[in-house]
Amino acid sequence: MYWLKKTRIIFSFSLLTLALLFASCSTVDKLIPGQQDAVENSITSEYLKIAGTYESLKDYSKAISYYEAALKTKGGSGLGDSVYYNIGRCYALAKDWVHAEEIYGMLLEKDPDNTNLKSSLAYVTAMKGDLKKAAELYSALVEENPTDSALLKNLISVLVADNKKDEAEIQFAVYKEKFPDDSAIPEIEKLFAPQEEVTES
Repeated sequence: MYWLKKTRIIFSFSLLTLALLFASCSTVDKLIPGQQDAVENSITSEYLKIAGTYESLKDYSKAISYYEAALKTKGGSGLGDSVYYNIGRCYALAKDWVHAEEIYGMLLEKDPDNTNLKSSLAYVTAMKGDLKKAAELYSALVEENPTDSALLKNLISVLVADNKKDEAEIQFAVYKEKFPDDSAIPEIEKLFAPQEEVTES
């Protein structure tokens, strides 16, 4: 009799435990440990994929909005500055030079020795029309990276655009001396060719 009573208690307890387990598994608002983080990371990842797709389709405003949405998620807090760089690039590709300059400037404050960021900032500054500042930025870059022909070429282009042809010619002489076999030399020479006057008909 005692054995039968004990068995019923154990059986009842087992049924109660099983019922509670099923109830906890079926409750939507109670997530298993780590599930919330997995959901957040999945949402962040999807936003980044969508942003990348819009960027490849050259719909930069939508790409930017999804990059920003990814940053606002809980999982986005650990993304670092790579997403901000993507946003800056999208602004530059959309020819929104002011916002691109802001993003690159902000990133450069955090990583002041990053040549890629410095070059991007110099480029968008030139495209924004601030040729004096762009020339200063490119001059510093050329000094720091004397073997990078692209930076010197950009400096020459900015100086020509700013009507500083004497300075540009000095830099071009340096270019030809450093990179005598560079295929870009004829292209750069065209920058110094006299502009044809437009005659009215």
